[in-house]
Amino acid sequence: MNHKQFFAVIKQHGIDKADIVEFYTEGRTSSIREMKPAEQAAMMEHIKSLNGTQPDYWKPGPGDKQRKALMGMAYKMRWAKPGDHKACIAAIDTWALQQKYKKALAEHTEDELNTLVTIMRHKVLPSFLAGLNK
Repeated sequence: MNHKQFFAVIKQHGIDKADIVEFYTEGRTSSIREMKPAEQAAMMEHIKSLNGTQPDYWKPGPGDKQRKALMGMAYKMRWAKPGDHKACIAAIDTWALQQKYKKALAEHTEDELNTLVTIMRHKVLPSFLAGLNK
């Protein structure tokens, strides 16, 4: 299986490339290029065996998409240096504690996260971008 086929299969099954690579490298890397040959072979064998099913441990948890959206906007607003996930989450936590639900990021339900994404996307981010144009 080549890279083109690999990406087609993971897209078909809704698997995130970084998640599957991190799983097979035990969190060492999220890059296919940095995988050891044995890790890559095991991952490719498993990908080949997929028959329309996806293991639960590869499925994103409830609210993951919203958390990633919040983190993307936080990085865009320079709340943390790119790649510094701990600082980014801490900055979002600080912001989220001042919002409607007064909870840290990890404590929100999916519906609450949707509300936070809407607030950040339609109020906080435009305000930040407007401040750049002054």
